[in-house]
Amino acid sequence: MAPSVSWVPGLLALALTLAALLALAPAASADSLQGQAPSAAAPANPASPRAATAPVYFPLLASNLRSASAPPGVGPFQGVGRRVTWEEDPRFGEVLTCSKDEESYVQIPGLQYGQSSGFAVALWAMLEPSGEGFLQYMYSHNGLDTDLAYGPNAVALYAPEQDHPNFGVVRAMVRDATDVIPDGDIPMFLDSNGCIADPTCTVPGYKSLFSPNGSWHLLALGTQPQGGKGFRLYVDGQLAASVSGQTDVESLGSVVTGGGPMNLTGNVTLCGRSDLDPLRFFTGSLAHLFIWNRSVTEEEMRQLFEAEPQPGLSG
Repeated sequence: MAPSVSWVPGLLALALTLAALLALAPAASADSLQGQAPSAAAPANPASPRAATAPVYFPLLASNLRSASAPPGVGPFQGVGRRVTWEEDPRFGEVLTCSKDEESYVQIPGLQYGQSSGFAVALWAMLEPSGEGFLQYMYSHNGLDTDLAYGPNAVALYAPEQDHPNFGVVRAMVRDATDVIPDGDIPMFLDSNGCIADPTCTVPGYKSLFSPNGSWHLLALGTQPQGGKGFRLYVDGQLAASVSGQTDVESLGSVVTGGGPMNLTGNVTLCGRSDLDPLRFFTGSLAHLFIWNRSVTEEEMRQLFEAEPQPGLSG
């Protein structure tokens, strides 16, 4: 099906944002995102250090799971969907839609990042209240032999379901290649209400990210821009929670994770956890996935959020 004109302004705005992010990007690191040979649509100036730090970008629109752009010499990447549908949305057009009941998901092979420690991931998610009290994963990426609960090399954006005591937040997790959670400790996670590794934490006045009719939010996580241990969670272009080597988490029974080199050898998984646990599938929609092989600042996240047109704009 041909893309709907309703999301054309979004693509134009996102293209402009990519150009802005290139102008802000630091010099390229020695490592790069790993993948297949470059496509014919590679940028015209592959020697540019700014182009080398651009994100891999997947529109996730109009039945297309292929990457639309990437740094020179990287990709293209092709996702494979299982039982997913493509639903018309007034904001983005025909978007990737998943159902926990159908156990639908997408996997993207061959995409690695964070080898030199810095990375960031951002995507738009339509969050709908659903589920029986478990955790739904919008994004998951691990090493092939990762213990998903306590082992190293894990990246995830997920959310407690409607009957879960923490319903209303989005949660982020990052563990690098050296991170192993000691027995008895709580695995490090960040919640969008600002709480850190504390399932009993509540914030008075916090507004749920879920609405009865569903609501779109730009969700992102990444390593600390200044380097070092820890990671960050962003919601709608704003820093929602952060943990670093200077954060006191001992009283919470946890340890700071993330920030070191990663070895993410497994598939990127959308709408489910990497092990495809039937209790961890996601009900909702996703669009516009970005993956950087470097840290991203709060200002860059703000620009990415503001570049997306408001609901109701049309071409």
